[in-house]
Amino acid sequence: SIGEKRLLSIHKEDGSTLQVSALVRTIRDSHEGADTALVIYSFADHEDQNLIPESAERTIKSLIETLSTVVEVRDPYTAGHQRRVSKLATAIAIEMGLSPDQLDSVREGALLHDIGKISVPTEILSKPGRLTENEWSLIQNHSEAGFRMLERIELPWPISSIVRQHHERLDGSGYPQGLKGREIPFETRIVSVADVFEAIVSHRPYRPAHERLAAITELTQGAGRLYDADVVDCCLSLVSKGFSLD
Repeated sequence: SIGEKRLLSIHKEDGSTLQVSALVRTIRDSHEGADTALVIYSFADHEDQNLIPESAERTIKSLIETLSTVVEVRDPYTAGHQRRVSKLATAIAIEMGLSPDQLDSVREGALLHDIGKISVPTEILSKPGRLTENEWSLIQNHSEAGFRMLERIELPWPISSIVRQHHERLDGSGYPQGLKGREIPFETRIVSVADVFEAIVSHRPYRPAHERLAAITELTQGAGRLYDADVVDCCLSLVSKGFSLD
């Protein structure tokens, strides 16, 4: 389920209290035998009507940063993955001249693109061997699971759509919806390319990190078929100039 809606109080540095609505979801980790409370905040029915939009936006971004670390706790092998993807995706978006709102969409969406992995058992996320068909199905479901977690949260950016669609491919071979071409929003296409590049050059429980050449080859061969060609060109241009993920 999406979680239980509660009203929470956040104590601010100036001593005041901020009332926010929140979705609280308890996740049982069968491997560790422990419960984790995931709190997703919504400012839709904010009680502090005097909070200026800029302040609310900063608070939301701060909460997104915190929420993005939840996946790392459950999947230490990919620690920092979302942050690195966000860094590369944002650099691509800036290079391509996206608007400030689009930049925020890319940055924040990338920070949460794998949030659905908290619904996947830790032993599957960290499994060093080949996944079974059922295990792979659970992994594939993470984008849809992440979308369901976020779709009812009123955010100023289409983060839930990016979370759901970052494994879609231009030729319709991706998942979960099999979207094609322009059915995939441009911001999502940027996050997808950054995600693929980072995943290839980083360590995984089932393989060591590959050289950048492997990522460059994958993106080059898939440009225009799997990945947006303009986004790939921009990404590889940044890489050729020495862009660092760290």
